[in-house]
Amino acid sequence: FIHTSVSATGSHRDFPGWAEGDWDVNYWESKAYTEDLVRGAGFASWTLLRPAFFMENLIRPSFLFENWEGDRLVTVLQPDTVLALISVKDIGETAAAAIVDPERFNGVALELAVERLPMREIVRILGAAWSLPLEAPELTPEQAIALGMLPVFVRSQQQMNRFHHPGDPEPARRAGLTLTPFETWARQSAPGRAG
Repeated sequence: FIHTSVSATGSHRDFPGWAEGDWDVNYWESKAYTEDLVRGAGFASWTLLRPAFFMENLIRPSFLFENWEGDRLVTVLQPDTVLALISVKDIGETAAAAIVDPERFNGVALELAVERLPMREIVRILGAAWSLPLEAPELTPEQAIALGMLPVFVRSQQQMNRFHHPGDPEPARRAGLTLTPFETWARQSAPGRAG
């Protein structure tokens, strides 16, 4: 049995600001609860995958672009906010590896991130790969909502501005996984590129 959770589940109660109520408690506690259900379900073999921020969140239509389709990024993520990144292809390939070799991955809760990059670098790489004049915006929540961002995303991005994305690339490296660097992913996913 393979369950896809989210990076940093299990250590979320140690986040800076957790005790002060600065995080979405229901979101994180539901992730931890579901992981506990998997552990206790009696499966002969189980693996928990904990992916970081999906690179595919940047493919339009996307909540990170003006009105979901435009060429302008709309986000309250600050230019120096760091995101841990993973491609969904790498999540799928890791799940496939756990199916092929269940003994290796049995009982493992595996963080999945390839690297941690500040938003400014993400935007630079994406703009170059996609030939778009992208900028890392510095929008207020009100400005972002006026440009089409859903309020639910504003709160999570404000949390990331304060604490950065909690994903950690080291566990995947130690597991010997070959993951797709963001720059490679950006080139491969450029608009108009087939396959």
